[in-house]
Amino acid sequence: MKLPDLILVLAGLSGAIFNAYGSPIGFAIWIPANIGLVIINWTRGYAEQALLFVAYTVISVIGVVNWMVH
Repeated sequence: MKLPDLILVLAGLSGAIFNAYGSPIGFAIWIPANIGLVIINWTRGYAEQALLFVAYTVISVIGVVNWMVH
């Protein structure tokens, strides 16, 4: 695993952990990490993996919207 990949994976995990504990800062970490992983996977030809991270990004945006409403 290359260093940028590792950084993005760790950022995504830490964002998810923050979210699990009810901290909205998790979204500020999680969304950019997911976007980075979309770009990395897409440019390497891993379309399925990139689409998975697109889905995670959409889910996290929905989460932000829901947290803002409540």
